[in-house]
Amino acid sequence: MIVVFVIVNLFLIYNLVSMSSSDRISPDTIENTIEILNKKNIKLDKSLIKTTPETMFYLNLKNPFSDKEFLSNFKGNCTVSAEGFKFVPENKSIDFKYLLPSYDAAKQALSHFKDYGLEAKYTKCVGTLDMGEGVYKASFIQSFEGHDIYNTNIDIFYKEGSVLDSYGVYYEISSFSAPDENIKTQAEILIRFANDFNEKCTIKSIESGYFTEPFKNEYSMISAVPCFMITIDNGNKYYYDAISASLLKIDEF
Repeated sequence: MIVVFVIVNLFLIYNLVSMSSSDRISPDTIENTIEILNKKNIKLDKSLIKTTPETMFYLNLKNPFSDKEFLSNFKGNCTVSAEGFKFVPENKSIDFKYLLPSYDAAKQALSHFKDYGLEAKYTKCVGTLDMGEGVYKASFIQSFEGHDIYNTNIDIFYKEGSVLDSYGVYYEISSFSAPDENIKTQAEILIRFANDFNEKCTIKSIESGYFTEPFKNEYSMISAVPCFMITIDNGNKYYYDAISASLLKIDEF
């Protein structure tokens, strides 16, 4: 029986190792990808290419600001436009525990949104900025399972002891589901980019996340699709569908 158990365990370990190795991008694939990019005068540090596949989902997002009942719960003046929401709390006075600007102070400012009526789930701080005259800005985006949700943001302006106002685009995640097809590898997306792009450039980063269309107040539900964002040296960003590898959008700077 012991021998049988050992053989079974060895078989399972072999299968696990085989599956893991087959899921990884091989060094040859990375070198071939770099060679294809170089032929198109596209430079990329190969260390930026992930060798393991991404795990991402389709997200169903709800725009809470399309709900009048939701807006009525806000303790302050909240207005909504095609660019997003603007919120001015009715009671701006807050005792800040942390010095400004700091990550802890930014989190504290965000936590007070719950008292005003906004839970602000799945958010992460992406920076704080001294605006001058004692005013600071804390910037947040939404993220799910470690992947940023593009075209979302919450900017909170505050002074020592008070939140002044806030602007942004925020969604509630109502559900998520696994895609029917496999997520493309970064190498596949980079090769697709090389076919689409006909100019000399250097790729500064390739990141996985979720793509949403710009905020539209009239829609109560939207979808966020898995995507890859390629940023090049002039600041332009190229968003690719992680399932079909089709180009979704270009942000030019």
